Amino acid sequence: MLNPHFPIFVWHVIIAVAKLFWRDGKNAKARKWFNRAVTLNPRLGDAWGAYLAFELENGTSHEQREVIRKCVDAEPNQGLEWNKTVKKVANWRAKWAVKLKRFVEEVYPTEFNAKPLNREVELLLQGEDPYAAMATAQEEAAAEKDELDIKDEGGVKQESFEPATTFQGAKPGWCFKMGMRGLGYYRDPKQDQAIKGEVKQEGKAKVKEEDEKK
Repeated sequence: MLNPHFPIFVWHVIIAVAKLFWRDGKNAKARKWFNRAVTLNPRLGDAWGAYLAFELENGTSHEQREVIRKCVDAEPNQGLEWNKTVKKVANWRAKWAVKLKRFVEEVYPTEFNAKPLNREVELLLQGEDPYAAMATAQEEAAAEKDELDIKDEGGVKQESFEPATTFQGAKPGWCFKMGMRGLGYYRDPKQDQAIKGEVKQEGKAKVKEEDEKK
């Protein structure tokens, strides 16, 4: 095993080899060399950032989660590019996953925006606990599946999403959020049921009132 106190350029040679394989589309070899870099010196933030950028472009959500989780455990504090980012005042007190996200956004913007983030990965990069992130992602996926299946009383499928770039005020039966279909208003089944219940109660009260007048 190499000495982790070797000059930092030694570690960047390993990262450079990984990047060469990455650019050549030899993903298995690139992943092997990135993994070697973070294993031999887990405190090197430059390696973790490049590794995550690679996985965001080429890997599965599982591989992305593993890089984030291991980086958080390693608490990297070395790296020419890494320290330029994490030592900014705005990042001093950020969680490790958030520091990693900001580093990749700054150094590897193309790879970071290559494709939409898996919801669980997105939550992890916001500093969420891994188990909480998993549970939240699963709950949101289940809720949005329900939203897609909403039908009115006549069995006609209702529109469940209205895109919106900004919050335009509360809408009964709708919830403003970033979801699987983008930012906007999503129909909320719970609110929908509550509104329907109120309408039914009002209808019954009106019928009762009319009967009493007869």
